[in-house]
Amino acid sequence: HGGSTMEEVEPPVFSNLTEGHTMLIYLDTETQCDLNLKAVGGIRYAMDARLLMVTWVDPRTGKARLWETHRAAIPTELAELLGDPKGAKLTAHNAMFDRHVLANTLNRPELADPGLWRCTAARARYTGLPGRLADAGRRAGLSPELLKVDDSGGIRLFTGRRPHSPEAKPHEWQAFGAYALQDTRACRGLDAKLSTLLPAKAHRHWRLAESHVFELDQRINDRGFAVDPNVLDSASAIMARVQPELDREMQRITDGEVRKVQSPKLKDWLHDHLEIIPDLRKDTIADWLQLPDLSGSVVKALELRRDGAKNSIAKYRSMASMLAPDNRVRGAFLYHGAHTGRWSGQGCQPQNLARPAHQLKPHQTASDIAKARGSVERLSSMYRGLPLLDVLLSGIRGAIVATPGRQLVIVDYAQIEGRVIAWFANCIRLLQGFAAGEDVYQLVADDVFGPGGDRQAGKMLQLGLGF
Repeated sequence: HGGSTMEEVEPPVFSNLTEGHTMLIYLDTETQCDLNLKAVGGIRYAMDARLLMVTWVDPRTGKARLWETHRAAIPTELAELLGDPKGAKLTAHNAMFDRHVLANTLNRPELADPGLWRCTAARARYTGLPGRLADAGRRAGLSPELLKVDDSGGIRLFTGRRPHSPEAKPHEWQAFGAYALQDTRACRGLDAKLSTLLPAKAHRHWRLAESHVFELDQRINDRGFAVDPNVLDSASAIMARVQPELDREMQRITDGEVRKVQSPKLKDWLHDHLEIIPDLRKDTIADWLQLPDLSGSVVKALELRRDGAKNSIAKYRSMASMLAPDNRVRGAFLYHGAHTGRWSGQGCQPQNLARPAHQLKPHQTASDIAKARGSVERLSSMYRGLPLLDVLLSGIRGAIVATPGRQLVIVDYAQIEGRVIAWFANCIRLLQGFAAGEDVYQLVADDVFGPGGDRQAGKMLQLGLGF
């Protein structure tokens, strides 16, 4: 360890330094930022991040190198590799984070171009492995020495809101550097393993088709979507007043035994007042509220828990955390988040927003929430007789808006997953229903529950059984 770089002394283990005629540069970044990465997301975090280290594998020697930014300017060899990004493919695990960090901290916006990058996390999920580097590496059969390195608390000591200096904790800093180097070696090792785990046909499909889907995903995440900050601010202010009221009501009903709506102690209190309830999940509470002969206090406690645990309402705060200065939320979608290949979400998870209650219109409701300007009384006067939490839940979709001069167009494939599942399963009855233009979700509901069955239950059944 010395100077501005650190490198491994053992010979390279893998030979995957090129892909066809393209040079591969494996790298990783370590940063410090006052923001909470999990709360704000990688793209928003990268806007304020300070670069601590860059580790990379030199494609000419196969050795892992490290640049410590506080010691010296960028090493010549790394600058040369990044100088002509179109002549190479930069490869990282969770590449969206690293490309934005480098683009922002090096003032090189061209490095944020998704077309310059490969992502081993995306390839791992496509292959059927977990997204986390350590988990994917274990499942792929990487050698233990590539996976087990102790950072000696480096992440906690050097990356948070009150970071120590490298000079103040030299031994921990050196361990942190070794940890960063090992991450880059593991990324390279995982990439080599992934190429052997996929059948040739699937590997070819990734290279020729699916990698372009992932690149499109990155461009969608980079662009993000616009949000009305007035809606977020007003909703958050109203929630800040409503939530304590729910907690106080819970305390009153339980004689102080349960102090918060979300407290796990509610389960113990309920056990003292009725048969043992298995859990406090939404569906369980809904089922128990249908039971006859429940006491008024038990019913009220269950209702408070149901209303106070509406996670969709917390999306207002999550969106506000991820919001960039231009009022856009970025990095909220995760490519291949489900094993079927469907997207999942990160942070505010916009692909999973609650359905409006009481047939309320999302954008009108959101507009009214903004007009309330954080006033519980004002919003209550607009929606007399409706629970405020239901009003807030109904407006969350309407917080997403078009930018000035644009229109927000909402499109969806008609029952796309149900159609593909029916085709794969060769379910003639469903295929005939689709071909005839029938409402297939209603068809399933009628078959299972009888004529007039609940359509939403039919939809959940068909899609759930498809998995």
